[in-house]
Amino acid sequence: MSRITKNLVASILVACLGAIQFGYHLGIMNVPSQVLSCSEFKVPNEDVPYVETWLGKSGFKQCIPLDDEQIGITNAIFCLGGIVGSFFVGTICNMYGRRIISLFNCLLSLIGALIIFSGNSFSTLLWGRLLTGVACGATLIVGPLFIKEVTPPHWKGFLNVTNQVMIKVGILLTQLIGIVLNDSYRWRWIFFCGAIAALVNLVLWLEIDDSPKWLFSRGDTLGAEMALFNLRGGLYQEAQEEVQTWQREVEQQNSLANVEPMGEYNVMMGPSSFWQYIHKELYWRPRQIITILLMGQQFCGISSIVFYGVKVIDQVDPKHSLEINFLIQLTTVFVTIITCIMVPVMNRKPLLLISSVLVVVSSFLLTIGINRNDGTLLAVAVFIYIIGFAIGLGPLPYLIMKEISTPPDQKMAQKYGTVCNWTATMIIGYIFPLLFDIMNGYAYFVFTIVAILLTYYIFSSVPETRNSRNFVEMWMGF
Repeated sequence: MSRITKNLVASILVACLGAIQFGYHLGIMNVPSQVLSCSEFKVPNEDVPYVETWLGKSGFKQCIPLDDEQIGITNAIFCLGGIVGSFFVGTICNMYGRRIISLFNCLLSLIGALIIFSGNSFSTLLWGRLLTGVACGATLIVGPLFIKEVTPPHWKGFLNVTNQVMIKVGILLTQLIGIVLNDSYRWRWIFFCGAIAALVNLVLWLEIDDSPKWLFSRGDTLGAEMALFNLRGGLYQEAQEEVQTWQREVEQQNSLANVEPMGEYNVMMGPSSFWQYIHKELYWRPRQIITILLMGQQFCGISSIVFYGVKVIDQVDPKHSLEINFLIQLTTVFVTIITCIMVPVMNRKPLLLISSVLVVVSSFLLTIGINRNDGTLLAVAVFIYIIGFAIGLGPLPYLIMKEISTPPDQKMAQKYGTVCNWTATMIIGYIFPLLFDIMNGYAYFVFTIVAILLTYYIFSSVPETRNSRNFVEMWMGF
């Protein structure tokens, strides 16, 4: 059953709206942070005082006084929520289903966005960011899982591109809406748009069937067949045959589970817990690569662009910072599309090395551009940076994470890698405003040094994972 039907496309697009929400909330503080925090005042209409607007009359403050550390905390707590959501959602969605958890994620995101929209204090801002972070962290796991389970095998690569691109589209939408609403009167509506997106996604999920594979895992064979038939169309017998294939796979896995374990570890079933994965010597080599790649990509400074790109560009070119930032995100969308097409047919390591070298060069140019107050050099450097990051350091660590792990280990490896990545994002989200205030452009020289070290590590310690016939061949020479 490899056909693409209207119901299948609708289901995938609804799941991808979760990726848009994730991207939207990831980049949402980038544009309005200056006017939100009372650091800058932009009045769209001098003839109408704020107290005469609907927001002013309704008791909403014109801005919330925040210093740079507090702005960093609002981004860090979003990442903390992401850690919580992504860590626990796997177990919960196996219990209650992809659809129910996706509905809950949308509701949580809706509540969080409305709390931020209506908040008049730092504490309410934190609560809103925490809730949206939990929702986004969970969505980042459940959405791709749902897409993987409903998609015909021959289309999985193409539809994985769709999910990746939608994340970038979400960031782009934040910047686009920010160009229109980023002033001291209307910044709250940027967050309200996030609430609208969550509400639309929630309503659409009500019309979508749950994953056939999840229904099958709960013993509802008839429900799985019906859901698969509704998604894929064709003959009902084809749906029955595919479900029977799943049954045979389960029986094979159950037989493997009876293999004699090596101590606490069953070779054929993988680690039984997250704790076992992070402390067993058996996983040291893949775990080291996952840690360095997934944290290193963030310590190269990409989150400084996602969270604070407008502020960075504003230092040199305040008149065009919003427009430049929008063009940066637009470029990211197109480069992501091209990269997702390139990655399946190119070796991982050369692409990763090219990417990291471009990040080294562009980070150094960013340092010079900011310190010399050179807007042209700064803009060129940022574009090189995001293109370089998008072709390798962005997508490839997640792919390598899977390819250096044996199939039974991949689930725990993904959970570990996700925690590493969220943790590094949280650290950069918090410290960058402080680092930038102290060091100005030299903050990017720190990222340059990190990128150099990461490039050396990739060259010396990361094996080529594409087309390796077995793990012995892959690790040969390392």
